Amino acid sequence: MKDDKPPLTVPGVQLLAALIEAEELTLEAFGAKVGVSDVTVHRWVKGKARPSYEKACEIARATGGKVSVAAFYPPAEARATA
Repeated sequence: MKDDKPPLTVPGVQLLAALIEAEELTLEAFGAKVGVSDVTVHRWVKGKARPSYEKACEIARATGGKVSVAAFYPPAEARATA
């Protein structure tokens, strides 16, 4: 079945994809850093899924803050999620 939902447009999608490409990481290697599969990372960078708030925190730690939690969860949304 084809997924007809439009891709996510939060900044984290593009930032994470660009960082993975710039650092020449495989999706599998980045996934290992944050404890998820390469399929999950692929869904994030294609805008098909958004990481949980907890995983967004791990992404921020793994990227040294280059991809912040706010890139996936704007401040008002983060407060509602936490």
